[in-house]
Amino acid sequence: MSKMLIFYEKLKLIIKSIKVCIIINELSGVNIIYQMINNTPNSS
Repeated sequence: MSKMLIFYEKLKLIIKSIKVCIIINELSGVNIIYQMINNTPNSS
C-alpha cells in the first residue's frame, strides 16, 4: 500500500515537471515569433 502511495507521488511530480516543460516550450516559441516580428524591416 505504501509503495503505491510513493509511486503515485512520483507520478504527480513527473506530470508537474512535464507541464512546466510544456509551458517553457510554449513561452520560448512565443518569444521566437515575437523576435521574428520585431526583426522584420517595416520602417526604413
